[in-house]
Amino acid sequence: MESLVKSWNSIVEDYENKTIMFALKVQELMHGYPDKTISSVIDKVRNHPDLKNSASKDRIMMGIRLINNRPDLIAFRTKPKEEVAEIPFEDKPYRKRDGTIFWEFYFELYKYNIIGKQKELEDKGKSEMWSVRKLVQEIQKVRQEWSEPSKRDGLQKHALIRELVIMLRELDPQDLIMLKDVIAKEYDNKLIKYKKWIGRQE
Repeated sequence: MESLVKSWNSIVEDYENKTIMFALKVQELMHGYPDKTISSVIDKVRNHPDLKNSASKDRIMMGIRLINNRPDLIAFRTKPKEEVAEIPFEDKPYRKRDGTIFWEFYFELYKYNIIGKQKELEDKGKSEMWSVRKLVQEIQKVRQEWSEPSKRDGLQKHALIRELVIMLRELDPQDLIMLKDVIAKEYDNKLIKYKKWIGRQE
């Protein structure tokens, strides 16, 4: 039984790794091309008479979306074990018991356009050891909540602000000052409440 489980896991892991490797190759060869063009080329590749096994276009596109959104995961693959051991749990990707990245979890996490919620779902999934099925259920809940445009925008804004706050806490005061100046300049016409608040402080 154990031998069969190990063999099955090996096959699945090999499949996941090859998906990532092929997606990286597509990204390298088609860097800068829009997704629509990449999708069209993959269609032609899948139907090429010399192709030995038909590859899933959806799967390849999932891999491309993942590596575009999470280059840190790709970099993590090649980190030495000693370096990985020193990284705090919260900064490590979600991994299986054998220490390999839980690629299937991340494929699903970036399958849909739920920008601003991925980090929250990843952190919760990692700490509670979600299965892919559980992740899919939680993603469906998010998509249901976002089905109404106004509600979706509010929830997305809240999630993005939460993520930005986490990012800002890591920056030095000098970086924050520079960033504040850039935001004030770029979004001058939108910062009405901020200007009123600044006026009250003076």
